[in-house]
Amino acid sequence: MLPGMSGEELTAWIRKSSQVPIIVLTADALENKIELLGGGADGYLTKPFALEELWMRVQVQLRHVGAALEQKTISYKE
Repeated sequence: MLPGMSGEELTAWIRKSSQVPIIVLTADALENKIELLGGGADGYLTKPFALEELWMRVQVQLRHVGAALEQKTISYKE
């Protein structure tokens, strides 16, 4: 539970100004997960979860960000 706003509201607020990867940690029902993913979350983990799984999901998101940055890189050779 978040004080002051729901996970969906927080995800939407972050997504309005940033493309930073969002991984949601939740204990909620499947419906909430679907709303979060539809609202801009990049992934989720249901509590309880293993720290190793969280670490791997972060690594996956970093790979995706790195790949997207590489696609935006333009090089020029004579």
